[in-house]
Amino acid sequence: MSRILILVALVLSCTGPANSQKKTIREQTGLRGPVRSVRLELAKVLDSPEGMIEGPGVVLSVYSYDKNGNVIAQTVNNSDGSLRFKYGWRHTYDAQGREIRTDYYNADGVLTSSGITIYDDMAHTADVSQHNPNGSINHIRELFFDDQGNDNVRITGASGARRPDTLKVVAGYQDGWMGTGMIGFSWPDAYLKCETSANIITGLVEERGWKPDEINIEYVGYNALLGANADPAQRDNLNECFLRMTVRTKDKRIADGFGRLFPWLGLSGPPYAGGFKGVQGAKELLGLWPTLVRREAIEPRVTVDVEAVA
Repeated sequence: MSRILILVALVLSCTGPANSQKKTIREQTGLRGPVRSVRLELAKVLDSPEGMIEGPGVVLSVYSYDKNGNVIAQTVNNSDGSLRFKYGWRHTYDAQGREIRTDYYNADGVLTSSGITIYDDMAHTADVSQHNPNGSINHIRELFFDDQGNDNVRITGASGARRPDTLKVVAGYQDGWMGTGMIGFSWPDAYLKCETSANIITGLVEERGWKPDEINIEYVGYNALLGANADPAQRDNLNECFLRMTVRTKDKRIADGFGRLFPWLGLSGPPYAGGFKGVQGAKELLGLWPTLVRREAIEPRVTVDVEAVA
């Protein structure tokens, strides 16, 4: 049976730690020391008579950092190794090691925007501006810091966009019923027995005239997690395999009856030596509907109660 091994390669450099006391992006991701590159690969490790054999790796992502710990390149690939997206950054620092400019690049290496940071006399961020590639200002933010003593600092000048007129709502609604059945078989031909059982169950559904909206078939131990990426070369050598089938339907009676199609397989189905989980009743499905609602329809009905708890 094939297993998946995630390989993470860290390429270390000999540069020293960053000068800034602020946590860098590298530190925020949990990395310690002068790590300059992180490469994440996915590879299959297969059992064979000669022992464990590692298959070819697929690069899922590559992150690169400068000596100050800020990310300068990010590449993320799909599971087949094809490019999903790619970004680049270039950071400029002053003599104190503070970042004063950040340039942003797209997958083609084209500059898309630049951020410029100005600090006040107390080393606080006082001005942050975003510039278009032609040098024009996209937006600007000024911050003012007033030391009021006793470790209190008053910050003014921060601003944001006007609050939206709507609120985002994720609503749930009744979206039918799910029927579930599960049965397992042992070697030999564990997968073949499961596949034969799936065909029998599908035929019984058709004989009864049931018309579910969807039928899902999974083989636990083979493709329940990997789906179409499961290695078919190992399919016929499984020590054990469980068939799990589900249906989605608007009719609760069909969902309830679906699980009752499985128990008899232990006596009249393929040669049986395995496990049966029992008959599971129908489960109600919840659909999600993200939408926007006018603010005044929600806020007047929202109350906040604060109680002291001993």
